[in-house]
Amino acid sequence: MAAVRFSKALRSGSINEIFAILPYVPGNVVDMNIMNMLNCCYKSSDILKLLDFFAQSKYYISSYAYECVIITAGRIGDSRLVTMLYEAAVKKNGQRMSLVDALLHAYRVCDAHQKVISFTYGLFSENSEITAIQYEDILRTLTTHPEYDSLCVHIVSKMKSQNRFLSLPVLSILLNSLETRSPSLSVQLINQTRFQKGDKDLLNVILSREMTKCSEQQNPQGMLCLYCEMQKRGIAIDDSETSRLKRCIHTLMRSGYVFDVPKSDDVFTRLWSECWLEERETSSSNLEDYLDEMKHSERNRMIELAVLLRFVMISLSSDL
Repeated sequence: MAAVRFSKALRSGSINEIFAILPYVPGNVVDMNIMNMLNCCYKSSDILKLLDFFAQSKYYISSYAYECVIITAGRIGDSRLVTMLYEAAVKKNGQRMSLVDALLHAYRVCDAHQKVISFTYGLFSENSEITAIQYEDILRTLTTHPEYDSLCVHIVSKMKSQNRFLSLPVLSILLNSLETRSPSLSVQLINQTRFQKGDKDLLNVILSREMTKCSEQQNPQGMLCLYCEMQKRGIAIDDSETSRLKRCIHTLMRSGYVFDVPKSDDVFTRLWSECWLEERETSSSNLEDYLDEMKHSERNRMIELAVLLRFVMISLSSDL
């Protein structure tokens, strides 16, 4: 009879009804329904009252039960309670991997970035083993905050040294969190996936999407960074991306940006040469300056010369 009333109380979602019947429910039934009870908790006081009942009735709280309670505290948004519950669980059952998973997940839901930072550095200093899932939760908490980009770079380098990889769904979440503010971090995240060496087509899609985002959000340096990564990977850009890249080079050139693109990049050489000439009036002095640039560029002179000849021919035809 108590089990039936208990089941009815769970379906109603009323924590007060659950507390009223809880003293009469067998322990094994409570154990099987721990998460169902916690789903009815909407305040920190509900969790504390439930834990107090367990303590008073000498009910054994398993590591799994603690994990469920920690995740619920995260859902409620009480990061202090999350910390308190984690410390109690470690004291009783030791620091288990699944317990750390629950803690980081709860902190992420709470957006408790400072607590994540402190806990992460604690794991680093203790040389604790950190799973790929735990790294993902750490990064998902921190990438939403621009001031932690350099810290995320450090964390990704730790992942690399420990041979941990990001899953494709989480990579997508992280890139969307970054938007276009840190293309170098985006590239590092992409490189910390298992597919980045074996699936060139998928890599092309992801890098192309990031280039498009940078173009649309007017981040020319970011677009150039992603283009260089594509070239390094041997991924050719299409006509649309070429057009965007040319606009990006124009913008950077006008701002006095110093380009650091490999001398062997013939696509960039052509686009840069076209932009250089288009930015200046057709005159003998400017053409001499271009030839002087050619002498010192150490790039493909055949391409530079071909661009110059085409530019002069177009200019002459327009004057006729």
